[in-house]
Amino acid sequence: LFYRFSGDEIPARRTAEGETPPDYTGDTEALRDFSFPGLRSYNVEDEAGTIDNFYLERLGLSGQQSLLDVVTDGDPSVVLISLGYDDLLPYVLGSATGARSLAKDEISNSDATPVSLFESSLRNIADRLQNDANASLVLSTVPDPLLTPAFTTISYSMELGSEITGGEIGQLNSFYREFNERAFEYNLGDTVTAEYERPFIDFDADGGDQLRARVIIDPALPDVVFEDGYELPKIRQMDEDEYLPYRLEQVFHDNPEYGKTQPIEPRDVITGDGADSIRQLLNGYNAVIRNLASSSENIHLLDIEQLVSELFVGEIRERGVFFNADFSRGSLFSADGLFLNPKGNALIAQRLIELLNQEYNVELLPLVVNSYPGISFEQDF
Repeated sequence: LFYRFSGDEIPARRTAEGETPPDYTGDTEALRDFSFPGLRSYNVEDEAGTIDNFYLERLGLSGQQSLLDVVTDGDPSVVLISLGYDDLLPYVLGSATGARSLAKDEISNSDATPVSLFESSLRNIADRLQNDANASLVLSTVPDPLLTPAFTTISYSMELGSEITGGEIGQLNSFYREFNERAFEYNLGDTVTAEYERPFIDFDADGGDQLRARVIIDPALPDVVFEDGYELPKIRQMDEDEYLPYRLEQVFHDNPEYGKTQPIEPRDVITGDGADSIRQLLNGYNAVIRNLASSSENIHLLDIEQLVSELFVGEIRERGVFFNADFSRGSLFSADGLFLNPKGNALIAQRLIELLNQEYNVELLPLVVNSYPGISFEQDF
């Protein structure tokens, strides 16, 4: 991350092409970490040959062997299961425009895994590990992606001075004058109820955040066509409970009119309804996890959802250092805003150590979380 100019509050992100990991050449039977980015819960039981996942393919499993087969054959005593984030994330990154109740073989890259499918998969995995390997389990909850810097950094409202000026506000009100006049005319119609009224687009330097809110396209707005053929665009200003992805920082830099005279496309905004849908899925996944953890003395809970919620409000401190969930020096998130950095992973590992020491009567040494690297910043001025 870097700052373009002195006084910038939002950092920019500089990306570089990464290396393609080579095939895994170690002993698969000795492997104990089976973390594969992009792997959904139901993929754990699937035959490896049927799964399109580059990271899993590196393992070189036989076509009929599943990841669960490999783990079970290793005769583990304790297994940490962290599933659900990759069941939800494709739907979130698609701005909640995908489906959430498809059959397993119909799910695409922008769809969510249905809660029912997630539950059956997780229960099958847990049953197999307990029955075939006699393993004890630790289940981790799914953190809320809408509390990560990937979706909390870019505000729904433009900052006066740095993102929008007083002069621009006057120009935007002139630009949307015809739209507002037509919306006013439509709203006066005898058959138009409050539910179907079209909102105005109004900017005011002294009117608070809502009157500097960015303009978006909202396909859910009612169709309006006047007798003279004028079609009222389906646009409105954002609400406070809606989200923009951090990747738009570069887009706004390259195209300052995006969100002003050029409304933001649906693919680039999570509306209030979309956010509600995401959290319904999140709550469903975590309810499954918590219920399963409470069903047996041999299943324990590592509450990552609660940890990230505490990070979001700045309530986590280690040895006098406060951590947070934004793009600042104390952030535990990496520059992608979605996943933890080494310091954040160390905090998770420390919480796991505390749980293992408590539940299994062992004495694993604690980690010094602050000794691990966090997020770094540069400046281009």
